[in-house]
Amino acid sequence: MSEFVLPAWFILITYIMGGAFIYVGYRLWFKKQIKLLGSYAKLKRKQDKDLVCKFSGIYTISLGLFILVIPIINLFQNLMNILSMVLIAMVLSVGFWQFLSKKFFTPIQAN
Repeated sequence: MSEFVLPAWFILITYIMGGAFIYVGYRLWFKKQIKLLGSYAKLKRKQDKDLVCKFSGIYTISLGLFILVIPIINLFQNLMNILSMVLIAMVLSVGFWQFLSKKFFTPIQAN
């Protein structure tokens, strides 16, 4: 049992953010709206659009679900465990986007 109780405003914000991540992931994966990744994102090959949208959508939805369950995890884990999970998720996110940008997108040219 956790000794730290999350404030109500934090729980509300996690639900809003989790829902937003799930919504954006849905739009990426099912609606194929690759522009949500940024206006500078230029694919190396147009054929990869479906694959990039699928990867990005699934990852964004899973992050949204993780954000949604943070208050529930707090009931059973201490704050340091939760912060460790969030740190791991952040590192994995950086790695995922680095992989995606190197594999599927052209480098941004400086003007």
